[in-house]
Amino acid sequence: MAVLPMLPVYAVRTAQGVPLTVVVWPAAALVRTGAQRHHTNRTGEPVVAFYDRRFRYPPFHPHYGQFIADFGVSTWRTFTASESTARVLDGGVPDWTLDAATAARVTAWLAQMMAPAPC
Repeated sequence: MAVLPMLPVYAVRTAQGVPLTVVVWPAAALVRTGAQRHHTNRTGEPVVAFYDRRFRYPPFHPHYGQFIADFGVSTWRTFTASESTARVLDGGVPDWTLDAATAARVTAWLAQMMAPAPC
C-alpha cells in the first residue's frame, strides 16, 4: 500500500451537499493514481486542488476522490479575495460549483495553512 505524504487536507460540503476534499500540494508536485492525471505543478508555488469524495475508487484517488480542478494558491487568492460569488470548478458539472460561502471557507482555511509557522 502506498504511503500518502502528510498534506494539508480540508473536507468541505457544498451548498448542494456535494462532499469535496481540498488538498494543498507542494510546489513541483506530480500526482498520479493509476492512469488518472491529477495535476502537474510547475509554477514554483503550492497548488490548491479539489476532489469529489463521492468517487473514491479506481481510477480515481482512493482517499481524496475524483480530481476536479486545481489552482495556484496566488490565483485562488486573487479571484476569491474581492468577490463574493460562486466559483465554478468545472463548467461541465453543475455539482462542481462552490457557492460563495463555501469558497470563503476554503479561502479562510487556505490562509491558515499558508500562514508562516510561529517561531
